[in-house]
Amino acid sequence: MSDITLSYVITTYNKLDYLRPVLENVISHRKPDEEIIVVDGASKDGTAEYLARLFATGKIQKFVSERDFGEGHGFNKGMLMAEGKLIKLLTDDDAYDFTAIECCRRYMLEHPQIDFLNTHGGWYDIN
Repeated sequence: MSDITLSYVITTYNKLDYLRPVLENVISHRKPDEEIIVVDGASKDGTAEYLARLFATGKIQKFVSERDFGEGHGFNKGMLMAEGKLIKLLTDDDAYDFTAIECCRRYMLEHPQIDFLNTHGGWYDIN
């Protein structure tokens, strides 16, 4: 049985300029009992090479760069690679509140009878 409590699963495709800051943020917040998995849909913009460097230095724990059938397929691949008790799906171009993620992680681990936790996401009403 794995000691990983949370697997971050990130999908990407040809968005290296967006992926870099997202991954830097996730890497800086990752705890020792968490893993980062990146599924790249065979990008042509240097993403695979960037991910290989992060993997070689231990900053991400798993990655794959191969053709897929879109974001959903990428998430499925990542979830199958995940060892965590919990999985947090991330996209390659969003900002995340790691305080909220940690709160949800603790809640889910303390309440194993809960299978799924979701929000309406972030939004801003200009009015």
